Amino acid sequence: MQLQLPLRHAVSRELQVYWDRIVDLLLSPAPQGSLPGFLPAGASAAAAAGGASGGGGHSGPAGAAGGGPDKQAVLTRALASVASDPGLHPLVPYMCAFIADGVKQHLMNLMVLNRLLLLTRALLANPDVHLAPYLQQLLPAVTTCIVTKTLGKLPA
Repeated sequence: MQLQLPLRHAVSRELQVYWDRIVDLLLSPAPQGSLPGFLPAGASAAAAAGGASGGGGHSGPAGAAGGGPDKQAVLTRALASVASDPGLHPLVPYMCAFIADGVKQHLMNLMVLNRLLLLTRALLANPDVHLAPYLQQLLPAVTTCIVTKTLGKLPA
């Protein structure tokens, strides 16, 4: 009897850097003077998709490492990129696992929970991403955010 190891996805270096920047944006503290973790009114990931480059360029979260007041705009562009980029399919298992684990770990941090839900919405908005195999990870995380009696507070 032979033991077969699970198949690993090969993710390009470009996608690894792209994913690292998305994670940095999602988990970074909110800039001063903004409501932590919330996009400005009318700036949804689907609506902002026109500002991000379509195609496989993965240019959404450029400049994610820097801080400052434009970090919210970078987050908006990054989510728009997730919502429109057709080349993200290799990252979908990692994104879904990140969302599921993030909700468990950050139930007391509304900023991070909101950003995780924004990432979920961006994934759902992307017509090239097939989420059916990952619904068993996403649905409990989203349902937890909806039905949990007490969620955390916004950071001061």
